[in-house]
Amino acid sequence: MRPSLKDRGTLTDVAKAVGVSVASVSYAFSRPDQLSPELRQRILAKARSLNYPGPNPAARMLRTGFAGSIAVVYASPLYHVFQDPAASAFLSGVAEACSERHLGLLLLQCGDGYENILRRAAVDGLIIYTMPNDGRTIQTVVDRGLPMVVVDQFLLPNVPFVGIEERAAARACAQHLKDLGHKRFGIVTFPLHIDGYTGPIDKGRLRKAGFEVARRRMQGYLSVIASGETKTSMKIWECLRSSEEDGRTAAQFFLQNKPRPTAILATSDRLALGVMELPAPGDCVFRKI
Repeated sequence: MRPSLKDRGTLTDVAKAVGVSVASVSYAFSRPDQLSPELRQRILAKARSLNYPGPNPAARMLRTGFAGSIAVVYASPLYHVFQDPAASAFLSGVAEACSERHLGLLLLQCGDGYENILRRAAVDGLIIYTMPNDGRTIQTVVDRGLPMVVVDQFLLPNVPFVGIEERAAARACAQHLKDLGHKRFGIVTFPLHIDGYTGPIDKGRLRKAGFEVARRRMQGYLSVIASGETKTSMKIWECLRSSEEDGRTAAQFFLQNKPRPTAILATSDRLALGVMELPAPGDCVFRKI
């Protein structure tokens, strides 16, 4: 059974028991180079016997003004970070940079019900990754007044942004297929919203998309498909995740509903791989970005 907080010793208790100053006990935890190894071990041993865990991290943060850590703000359920190769690789890079600078890394989920977590997180900066363009969530982040950077999502005034030109890349992919002579298109996209929907969508849902990467790629596709005098048709399937399984589900929908598309565009490699796992009829060609 764990001791209660009432049973814990204090900094002063340890100092009196060892016969040293309060500063020496504090140094044993935070600045060990200021003490001899023998004295530090004596202090730590007595602290353990008195159930004293060391200086309160929250109090230290109030005193110094720094938490010594940064946070990555992620929209989807947090376990998706470890299932999606792109998100996992991104987080690995952030973790490597934090390790080089001896910083802690906190992973935070955003969205409805998580505002208080964003407000209370003890961090020195924020990396906004796959956060929806939701007014309440954005305001919660902005109100923190912390240094931050936005990755692959919406733009915030005076906040650095890291990303690619999504619309231009999507236009190039769609133009390639159109130049090949395709007129019936299918588009498979990862989530446009945080509501967990999966299935066919219309342009109304696209216009209100909360995730900017998906919105920009779709806008790039549509600007090419709908341009020119040649009549074209299009079906769009929104997936819950960016996974091979979701890609297969989308492909089944396209193949089972006529007229079938002759070419399919996918907003991620994993979705495209799932699409291409299904044998395509002779009048179809599946391509990915």
